[in-house]
Amino acid sequence: MSRAACSRSGSGGAPSPRTPATAGSDQVHLLGHSAGGWLGRAFIGRAPGSALNKEAAAAAAAAAAAAAADVPLGPHPAVASLTTLGTPHRPASKGGARDMTGGALGWVDAQWPGAAFGAEGVKYVAVAGRAVKGCAQAARSKARTINGYAHEAYTQVSGEGDGVWGDAVVPTSAAVLEGASNIVLDGVRHSMARMGSFDERAGDDHVWYGSAQA
Repeated sequence: MSRAACSRSGSGGAPSPRTPATAGSDQVHLLGHSAGGWLGRAFIGRAPGSALNKEAAAAAAAAAAAAAADVPLGPHPAVASLTTLGTPHRPASKGGARDMTGGALGWVDAQWPGAAFGAEGVKYVAVAGRAVKGCAQAARSKARTINGYAHEAYTQVSGEGDGVWGDAVVPTSAAVLEGASNIVLDGVRHSMARMGSFDERAGDDHVWYGSAQA
């Protein structure tokens, strides 16, 4: 599941240097859960007229065309900040794991690495959960356990899962972003879904990024 949301800040007055007068003085704060976070990074970069794709040549051509037309590639003037929740910020680099985004995540990370526009005034905050440790032995068991599930999920995201901590879907190490204000929340999971699909008692202490406790 991925979501992107926004809220406005500002209440009038002169627009900031990055805010177009036609849009008023308000800017938005982007909030992206899971894939919504790296898509938010791409939105801030706003390559006009181009789409996310895995072909470096096509991406370069789009950037060149935009530059030739004197169209800025970023940062988007209406964005004040981006907060990501459990976002995998980099493609898998180990174990030969297949990039489930078809190359889009790698392209975004190469075009706008880390807090790409922090120096231009965009604030980046990356929130990562640390709740479940992946276990290869549990993954091989016939019983469905959250540790086994986490092992498989972490392996898909980062290429390794045994002994890795994360929010049960994204490893903690993959959800931090270089140059951002990184926050690690102990006991916080990726999704609102409880453990009913596993051979374990769900319990009443399930906390995810959208929980009041988080």
